[in-house]
Amino acid sequence: MTQVQSVAELTHTPGLLSEIARAQEEAWSPVQLLEWGLDRFAPRIALSASFGAPEGLVVLDMMHRIDPARTRVFTIDTGRLP
Repeated sequence: MTQVQSVAELTHTPGLLSEIARAQEEAWSPVQLLEWGLDRFAPRIALSASFGAPEGLVVLDMMHRIDPARTRVFTIDTGRLP
């Protein structure tokens, strides 16, 4: 695994900004968008999900179906769930 030297390396990888500027992603399905994100940012991408809202669980399920090995999730315990 390569060491990241700066935050700029995470957000401005070569070609990423021009890829986003083309705005092709706006027409993609949710699965295509998740595949794109996993391909470009794994293992430095994770889903933040609260287990109280169904939307996060749907995205988690989609990510896991795409590639279980690259799916990462974290939660923040707010103490609000039973």
